[in-house]
Amino acid sequence: MEKILLVDDEQLVLDGLQRQLRKKYDVHTAASGEEALQRIMSGGPFAVVVSDMRMPIMDGIAFLTKVRRIAPESVRMMLTGNADQQTAVVAINQGAIFRFLTKPCSHEDLTTALDAALDQYHLITAEKELLDKTLKGSIQVLVDILSLSAPVAFNQAIRLRKYAAQIADKLKLSEPWQFEIAVLLSSIGFVHIPPETISRHFSGEKLTDQEMEMINAMPQTTGMLLANIPRLSVVASMITQQNSPCSSPLVFESNNSWETVRVGANLLKVLKDFDTLLIQNHDPEETINIMTKRSGHYDRTLLDMLTILDLPRRERVVRNIKIDDLHKGMIIDVDICNSQGILVVPKGHEVNESTCQRLKNFLIRQTGAETVRILMSTYAEEGDQ
Repeated sequence: MEKILLVDDEQLVLDGLQRQLRKKYDVHTAASGEEALQRIMSGGPFAVVVSDMRMPIMDGIAFLTKVRRIAPESVRMMLTGNADQQTAVVAINQGAIFRFLTKPCSHEDLTTALDAALDQYHLITAEKELLDKTLKGSIQVLVDILSLSAPVAFNQAIRLRKYAAQIADKLKLSEPWQFEIAVLLSSIGFVHIPPETISRHFSGEKLTDQEMEMINAMPQTTGMLLANIPRLSVVASMITQQNSPCSSPLVFESNNSWETVRVGANLLKVLKDFDTLLIQNHDPEETINIMTKRSGHYDRTLLDMLTILDLPRRERVVRNIKIDDLHKGMIIDVDICNSQGILVVPKGHEVNESTCQRLKNFLIRQTGAETVRILMSTYAEEGDQ
């Protein structure tokens, strides 16, 4: 049974509501917004959160606005004696509440509203399940295509996804999956670019005008590929606009889709440029200094976030290991090419589920090689013990 959280600073009100509702619902209570937020963080998820308006320290609108940010799937309702029109308007706009009920509220009206809220919660969670299974499956197919067609770009995309997750968590960005997917899929356009051009692009070599045109067109190409996939329109816009100048500071707590696209686009630009400079053997501090001097390119807050990233360890143990013994977390220490000299797995690639099969298909069968040179990270070594 899904849980319902009732929030009111009057204990008698909470006790009365709990007596009315406990036979039908799994009811939990909190006597303040602060206590309720702690319950949500430690004891969630709550399908429905019902709050009073007038409470000390944190009123109902401020509380439900925070609930919207930390538990977006919870359906929010307000039950209050403060029934003026302005309160309702602000609550709806800022807290995005599902129902606005006034005290005194009959048992029938309250249960009808709660049943509707639970139905809404079921719709939200069903959509999330669809996202988790169907959309993630589609994304995995695209990522696998990238890993086979442009392994260097794929390797960067995996790193960028980790960085984006760290920054989204630090900044408390809503719907962080959009930012992670944007950086993960932002390089899909590389599948149309010759491997030698990709290699020269990442190494910092001078490209021809035709090659530069292909690289510069990649965001638009990728955006068009993704625009027709359900739920990825915002992600596609982030990718398409990644090279747009950052002319004004970003707003990270906005629920405006246009501002979300701005944040995602600049996050993508910051992380891509940062990682590419690292690939070209600049150290992190030097890289941040270089990027800071590029006036108007990046948001200052996102630049500052680069210092908190958990970058790959550079000191690892080098080993030769059988391809059958590869496992997640190991790092390939040499460019691996097939018999035609085509790059199959780049140096620095972190082993994932498809790496072993790719090596068997392109390396063992063509060259007879059975081992590869890898760097064992501290994490991978601990996992072996």
